[in-house]
Amino acid sequence: MQFLSRFGQLSREQVPFLIFFHSLLFRASRELSEALSDEELATVVSTLGRTYETLSKGVVYEHKSEDFRLQSIVTRLGEILTRRKEISGVPPASDADVFAVLASTQSAIEANKSAADGQESKKSYLDVAERVFHAAIAEFPEPEIPGEPKAGGLIVEP
Repeated sequence: MQFLSRFGQLSREQVPFLIFFHSLLFRASRELSEALSDEELATVVSTLGRTYETLSKGVVYEHKSEDFRLQSIVTRLGEILTRRKEISGVPPASDADVFAVLASTQSAIEANKSAADGQESKKSYLDVAERVFHAAIAEFPEPEIPGEPKAGGLIVEP
């Protein structure tokens, strides 16, 4: 399948994290009133990628999106990626693995945008990815960051 060939550079060990990362993207998109476009998705992934690229060079710097709506997604996903070793059920991945997954996902989004240019019946990247990864994604529950209040929980100020 052409879609999966876009991830051929990833190792077998990185694939579970790739699928986990896509589960995060699907959830993030569903939580919005309007689904993420390929352009917005590319912005989210590239912003996260730039953060991990600087981290790989020994610099801790969190890149920000200029779009407030997208920044909330970048912040949430960044928190999960940063604290992934503390979260139950997250496949093991080094910082280099995370960067590889982000870079390959960014490349796949760009390839999908290019392939769809000028086509009226264009499928969004997330639509195609969800069809391909559907069964595997069902294995990943919503990640719960330790110490973070559960969704719908009551927060009581002292």
